[in-house]
This record gives sequence, structure tokens and C-alpha cells, in this order.
Amino acid sequence: MNTNDAEMLLRCHREGREPDSRLQKALRLAEGDAAVGKRLRAQTEFDAQIIEAIRSIVPPENLRAQVVPRMDAVGGGVPKLRSHLHTPALLAALAGVLLFVGVVVFLIMENMAEFPGREAVEGMLETTNRMTGAEMEPMKTTTAKLGDWLMLHGYEGYEAPPELAAEPVVAARVFARDGKRIAQYAVEQHESVVFEFHATDFGVQLPADSGWTIIQKNARVAALRPSGEHCVMISFRGSKAEMRAFLKTLPKR
Repeated sequence: MNTNDAEMLLRCHREGREPDSRLQKALRLAEGDAAVGKRLRAQTEFDAQIIEAIRSIVPPENLRAQVVPRMDAVGGGVPKLRSHLHTPALLAALAGVLLFVGVVVFLIMENMAEFPGREAVEGMLETTNRMTGAEMEPMKTTTAKLGDWLMLHGYEGYEAPPELAAEPVVAARVFARDGKRIAQYAVEQHESVVFEFHATDFGVQLPADSGWTIIQKNARVAALRPSGEHCVMISFRGSKAEMRAFLKTLPKR
């Protein structure tokens, strides 16, 4: 199976469905091909966002009360309405409406990920891609106890993220970009790398109550949120869908 054949088959792949033998071969090829794997992750992420958008559509509570009387008025009833739902034309129209709503919600979610200072944040993520592992100092501590070490190395005002309370830290460093200090440390959970920095140093502006903002930069995904004067960012290799699933496993603040 060549790359073109694999990509054609992977367009039919959907999470949660058992792939047939040919699709399994295509998935194995994607695991060994960085470019194909990246496109597959983007497709999976888009599918997840569309599904999430469709599931978020809640019909009005009085919909049945409005529909049934009108059907009765023309000599029909609920059974007649249900019978119409099986007609191809109506199903196609409903599918089109749902797809349109899903795309609109997807575009809104993408626009929400745009914010002042995003370019600086993406630059931080790029430094992770260039790291060899020797840049950080190995250690055995927790996020709650990391403040003193960071202060001794030049980063002041560290606040342990409540979502990662007492999480084991395996390595850390303090580095600078444009003369501004950034704390960076690796935690065991999901093999994540966490950044903390002063938001104003890099022009990052996020609403105080915005929760997590998720961005993708090449193979890395990151979630960041404001924390007082600081900004906390969790990153790892993966997709936005994987990050959303990971964030759901974290304790609430």
C-alpha cells in the first residue's frame, strides 16, 4: 500500500469504529509516516469538533408542543411526522443544516484561539521541539515545591497550577526569550512540559475567566490560561482533541 492509497482510506476512518483490514494497514502506515500521521490527527480533531458541536445543539423545550398541534391541524399526528423523517430529501436537508451549524461552531472555536501574544507563545513551543533533553536539570520534586528552586534560578513569583497540584516534576529549567524569564518543567502526567511566564512580558492577553485556550503548533498542542499576573501553559505532542480529553482528567481549580 502506497501513501496515496493510505490517505484515501484514512478519509473513511472514524474514531470508535472498528477498522477493516485495509484501513488497519493504512493506520499502521500513518504511524510510521510523519506527514500522513499529522493529516490523520487533523482529520480526527476536526471530526471530534464537528461531533461536539452537533451534540451541543439543544432543541427548544417547547418544540414538541409547537409541532404536534400543527400536524394535527392538517390531519396528521406524530406518526406522520416520524414517517417524513425517513424520506431522503428531508434527511439530506437535516444533514446539511447540522453540517452548516457544525462548521460555524468550528470556525468560532478557531477564532477564539486567536489572541494577542499568540506568536510569542508559539515561539516557546518551538523551543521544545529543538530541545535534546540536556537543557533541563533532572530532579525529584513536585509542582508545589518547585517555587524555591525556580526563584534561585531567576524566575520569581511562581504559582503552582492547582490542576497539577503535587504532580511529580522530573526536570526543570529557567530560560530567557528577549531578555524575559520563562519557567519550564517536565511532569510525569502525559509526559507534559509546562511553561509559566509573566503574561505582560510577552504581550499575552487572555480573559481572566476564559479557562483553557488550546492551540496547535505543528506536532505539539498546548493549553494555556491566565493565573494572576502569570500564564500557565501545558504542552505535549498530540492533537487538540487529545488535549481536551487530557484537560477533562485534571482536578478542577
